[in-house]
Amino acid sequence: MGLTLILTGFAQSFSFAFIMRLLTGFGNGAAYVPAMALGSAWFVMKRRGLATGIVSAGIGGGTFIAGIIVPAILRAYGGEGWRYAWYYLGGGVLLISGLAFAFIRSQPEEKGLRPIGFNEEKGSVKSIPGEERAKPLRWDLVYRIKEMWFLGFVYFMYGFSYVIYMTFFAAYLTKEIGLSQAQAGAIWALVGGLSIFCGVIWGGISDLLGRRYGAALAYLTLATAYIIFALVKTPMGFTSRPSSLVSQHGASPPLWLPLLEIT
Repeated sequence: MGLTLILTGFAQSFSFAFIMRLLTGFGNGAAYVPAMALGSAWFVMKRRGLATGIVSAGIGGGTFIAGIIVPAILRAYGGEGWRYAWYYLGGGVLLISGLAFAFIRSQPEEKGLRPIGFNEEKGSVKSIPGEERAKPLRWDLVYRIKEMWFLGFVYFMYGFSYVIYMTFFAAYLTKEIGLSQAQAGAIWALVGGLSIFCGVIWGGISDLLGRRYGAALAYLTLATAYIIFALVKTPMGFTSRPSSLVSQHGASPPLWLPLLEIT
């Protein structure tokens, strides 16, 4: 993913840029799934909503940083600034990949530890032998679970709406509303700043209320903010959507991933 981000900056045609962005998407999906699964391995079941929220806080952190540095890069390098923005972002991802390889472990047992929240007296977690964990996943059995298809459809619809919003957010603010790139970047930084906490907040709510009610409340908040963002073309309307990230990208993994394990 880091390499394709850097190569995007070298694009001289739409087709090359499209291929690089497509490959970046593949890398993003491949990184996203194991990152979200770490909370399931390192925390007991009753705390996994909060755990996944902590992991997803990194998404908000990255968005916050990008909202600050990308406008600065664009100003510093002028017409070629967009290329250098991709170079810097790709270099950052390469650095993160090295740190992840050096420090992240799949299971706490690899470090001689127990999952967080483990209570030896009550035996809240059953240790799974390494041989059993290494068994391949039976996809033929997964596909037969009707609840998985339902959850997959719901998450697809969430992702579909999220990608559309992400794609046209900055263009909407700069071209239709008339804001400058700096102002749009500041609002995007606000999006990231708020979403740092949203996963932790909604993860805790889902642990308390349950996944069903937590998800329903989160997506209700999200839908309300979408409507306000579309209809109210004022600063209040613009900031309502970033505020709703308390229920969106960082909130969805803490709500859905523990539910998938129960299913």
